[in-house]
Amino acid sequence: MQDGLGLTDVTRTVDGVRALDRVTFTAARGRVTALVGCAGSGTTTALRVAVGAVVPDTGTVTLDGRPVTAADRRRWGHVPQEGGLHPRMTAHDQLVHLAQLHGLSRADAVTATDDVLEALGLTAQAGERLDALAFDDQRRVRLAAALVHRPTCVLLDEPFAGLDPVGFAPLVALVRRYADDGAPVLVATRRADLAERCCDDVVVLDAGRVVAAGAVAEVRAAHTGRRVRVRVEAPDEAALVADLRALRGVALHGSARRTGLGDRPGDGRGTGPGRDAAGGTTLELDLSDDADDQQVLATALRHGAVHELVTLVPTLDEVFAGVGAR
Repeated sequence: MQDGLGLTDVTRTVDGVRALDRVTFTAARGRVTALVGCAGSGTTTALRVAVGAVVPDTGTVTLDGRPVTAADRRRWGHVPQEGGLHPRMTAHDQLVHLAQLHGLSRADAVTATDDVLEALGLTAQAGERLDALAFDDQRRVRLAAALVHRPTCVLLDEPFAGLDPVGFAPLVALVRRYADDGAPVLVATRRADLAERCCDDVVVLDAGRVVAAGAVAEVRAAHTGRRVRVRVEAPDEAALVADLRALRGVALHGSARRTGLGDRPGDGRGTGPGRDAAGGTTLELDLSDDADDQQVLATALRHGAVHELVTLVPTLDEVFAGVGAR
């Protein structure tokens, strides 16, 4: 069994609705795991079950393969979406107090508070009351509260909500630091695009069920459809497009765009055909199961030199949208 924080066959019913339906996954030690889902998918409920805030109808929560204890949870760092902090205390005093509640000495609590405030870019706001801070700064203080006591397991609910790019980077760096120290890190978020940028693994929930799980790259690859990008030095773009669309199971994807033959389109997705001054045309094609990619290549070659023919891998956002729509 993989070391880390695990949920096994967890079911939870809320007001007659099954919020979690036999959910099983592990947030591995030393890795950042994203729990991705839209509103009502069950991500917050899963975190609440993990931290012991609610009891599941069935299933177990484990740490390194054994049942989680109250002593384990006292050493964890958890921040819910809202609440949990005193609005009239200064950021520094509040964090020192929380660190001491978790067993740190006064001196260690002050050191840990200074460290986490600096890491999140909040040193200048340390003496401000929480209710006097800007919303983005309040969010970062709440995140600091989950991390100030040097937790052995980190669970964050919607940590990216309200954060601008300036706040996002230091948060990711700090969370990564805990993972590198061997802690399981579980991040619940609706932002699959941000999860792809900062997480190692992903668990996608839809209507309380796990619909995709694994390393981010593996999940993306597993949900790769048959979409290809072809770049052809074709003098007659219209004829090229017509011949490709005439092939069995081939459909043009997206709208027109223009790229130079020397440009690198990147690893992602384009938006359709385009033609540069040198005669280069870039198209994306959706292939059905009965389509033959070799026919696509042969047809493209009849129109000119083929500079690229690659299968496109979906972004995590596209995977999320696809599995959630099933």
